[in-house]
Amino acid sequence: MISIFSFVFAVIGFTFSLYFQTMAYWGLSGSLLMEWYWLGAFLAFFFSLLSLFLNYIKAKRANKKKLDIALIILSSFLICATVIWTHLS
Repeated sequence: MISIFSFVFAVIGFTFSLYFQTMAYWGLSGSLLMEWYWLGAFLAFFFSLLSLFLNYIKAKRANKKKLDIALIILSSFLICATVIWTHLS
């Protein structure tokens, strides 16, 4: 179950990283431009770190199935993509 939550949080973080640039244009007539931008970047990093923490917990446990290993690998890939995409943008 931890692997599933980790994967879901990694997907959420990746989604925020894809759309956080457009968040800079939200707000009433441009009054809150950078606040939305930084909120999107923060949420991308927050969910990625949460996913990374859950991956760490699951990796420490002895009883891992093939699905758990696959989800850990996919989550790790999404975490790396999120951090790189958010940092480069």
